[in-house]
Parts: sequence; C-alpha cells; structure tokens
Amino acid sequence: MDDVLNSATRRDFLVGTAAATLTPLLVSETAAQTTDAPADAKLYIQPYLQNPTADAMTICFAALAADDVRVRWGKDKTALTETARLTSSAIPKVTWRVWKARLEKLNAAQTYYYRVDYRENGEERSSEIYTFTPFDPQGKEVRAVIYNDVHDRIATAEALVKLVKPSDFEFSILLGDMWNDPSVANNARQALVNLEAYVRLFDGSNKPMLFIRGNHDVRGSFAGQLSHLVDFPGSDPAAPFAEQKAYFDFLLGPCWFIAPDSGEDGSKKMELFQPYRQQQTEWLTGLFANSSERSATWRILLTHIPLYYRGFWDAAHSRDLWEPVLRGAKIDLCISGHIHKYDLIAKDKEIVHVVDKTKPDETTIRHTPPFATVIGGGPSLPEATVTFFTASEKQLRVRALDAQGREVVKFEQER
Repeated sequence: MDDVLNSATRRDFLVGTAAATLTPLLVSETAAQTTDAPADAKLYIQPYLQNPTADAMTICFAALAADDVRVRWGKDKTALTETARLTSSAIPKVTWRVWKARLEKLNAAQTYYYRVDYRENGEERSSEIYTFTPFDPQGKEVRAVIYNDVHDRIATAEALVKLVKPSDFEFSILLGDMWNDPSVANNARQALVNLEAYVRLFDGSNKPMLFIRGNHDVRGSFAGQLSHLVDFPGSDPAAPFAEQKAYFDFLLGPCWFIAPDSGEDGSKKMELFQPYRQQQTEWLTGLFANSSERSATWRILLTHIPLYYRGFWDAAHSRDLWEPVLRGAKIDLCISGHIHKYDLIAKDKEIVHVVDKTKPDETTIRHTPPFATVIGGGPSLPEATVTFFTASEKQLRVRALDAQGREVVKFEQER
C-alpha cells in the first residue's frame, strides 16, 4: 500500500487535525491485519454526494465508528437551519457503516450548503462545510468528466485529475472497473481506500459522483457490498446481488443519460447476468416507449463494456439483447471503457473481426454500429485517459486526454 499512498498523498490524506473537525485517518497496518479493526483505528471518508436530481440529493458518510450522525444544511453558509438524521446501514462482512440522508423538495440549480455532524466517544465532531447544486433540467449546458478502468491504481487517478479544472465539470462519472475485484480482506481496506481517494480527488463532497459498474466491480467478495457505498436510484443495497438494480437514467439540461449495467464480460456467470440483462431489456424498452416524457436534444448511452468494438472483448450478450431496442432509440453517442485502449468507433461503419478459434464466444464478429462510441483508456499511465463531456443545445463535444494532456480521442456533433 505504501507505493500507492506515497508521502505527498499521505499528507493530503491526513488533512485537518482539529479535534472537533472530521479527519480521515488511514487504518494502521496492525489494524489492517484483522477483520475487526480496533476502536482507536478509525478511517473516515468525508461526506460525498449521490443520486442527484432536480429536487433531491443524497448525502453519504462512511466510518468505522460514529453515532448520532446528522446533516445540517441550508441556502446560507452561515445559517444551516435544516437538519436531517442520516440512516445507518451496516455493510455485511466488514465493520464499516454507511449513513445516508435523502434531502428532498429542493430547488433546481439552487446552491445549498451542508456539513455532517456526529458523535464519537461522547464528543461532538463535524465535517467541513460543503456545497451542492441539484440538477437543472432546464440548464443550457452540461459539463462532466469521466474516469474508467482505474483498477485500484490511485496513482493513475491522481495523474489524470491534474488535467481537470473545477470549471470542467458539474459531476463526475465513474464508468466501471474503478475497483479491481473488491475484497473483504483486511476489513475491505482497499475498497474503502479507493472510495476515499475518489471522493477527495474528484471533489465528491461538492459534486456528485455517478457510478456505473464494470465487470471487475461485480467480482470479488466485496462486490455485492459496493452498492452500500453508493446510492443507485431505486435500488436496495441489502437485496441479493442479482436483485440490486445498478442501472438508471437521468435528465440534465439538453441531455438524457441512459446507464445500463453490462455486468460480466464474455460468458461468465451467465446464469446470473443473462436474466439481469433481460430485465434491463424490458427497462430500456419501457424507457424509449415513453421517451416523450424525457425530451432532450442529446441521448447519451453510458455502459462500461462497449456494445460495439473491433475486437473480441466486447459485450456480445448485452448487444444481442439490447440492440433491437437501441437501434431505433436515436442514441447520439455511447461512452464506454473496458478495452484498456482508447478508441473511437464510428457510426454506420461495418466492423468485421475474425476471432481466434480458441475463444469461447464469437468466432466472427460482424456488425454495423447504429451510434458512435468513445472508449476510454486503461489503468496504467501510458494507456490511461480522462474524458471531458460538454453539451449545449447546439453542440455535443467529447474529448479524451491521456496522462500527458494530449488529446487522443475527439468527437463532435452539432444540431
């Protein structure tokens, strides 16, 4: 772990030392060797935002030891007059707990201020004061940044975030494989270190982070518990894994985002993921049948495994089920990851790829994508990318930069 949390990172990690202020502390190496960390080895993750809509926002807070957790909020930084108690949720197989509060009846595009208060060993503690802004369905522009396939490599995320300015994004999208087969080992240490880093690096306390699962996120002994850390709309994190609905859609300004969950790659765990994909086929069919309720200039598909690619490692089973629905859905662009090689797949240009006969699935891939696909890079610095998304009523612009700041993928479309 020391190679990930170098001295500079560790200084950032241990920011703030006032007794009454929330301080994220890395669990000691001794504590990390046991499932139950001792009470004095505490790791806090600063509050973070989930599930934004035009009139609501979820505040999340994760800790090893805390009680009486509340969020105080309001429109004035000096007068946090509203209070909501966060609901506690124990995460199975680990000693962590997650608290969530859904703030509702908010005003779109209004700036709100909040802090999280809690008790520890009888002492009152508080986070810093953060801000959030509910989504504005009538907004003129959408700005987001997209990260994918970090695979636990925090150093890669640190390098990419240096290319991002606060004005570049209103929210971030974590487009799958941000975790690499998450495990409950050492009290899910690596999974929670990842979350702390993403909240801190992507400004998740002030700007929502939207998580879309990748194939490595659904593997490992902690995979089912990842849903406890986020707030998927309409999903019950305590439900059996096959019943956790990690797919959603949302409207923001001129954009309609549709985010299905492609699950595992290839033919892995077909008994689990094929019925899950079929469930999403019905969901997608319903969405587009009622698309007049979701009027938007741009329709953006977000899925970790690209439905169309030049090679073998694609989502054949998702494509077979979803293509009949998506082909007529007027999708303007798909944004994906998974391949670990940035690329741009053109619309309406036939792809023919002959697969090695030893491969278990398709031997020949032949398809004509009905929409373009931007594919982000992979976990190592030479292949990593950060993707910038900007859309107005007249223009859609997506570009991916590598870790050196060079533009390696560019997609533009105008109305």
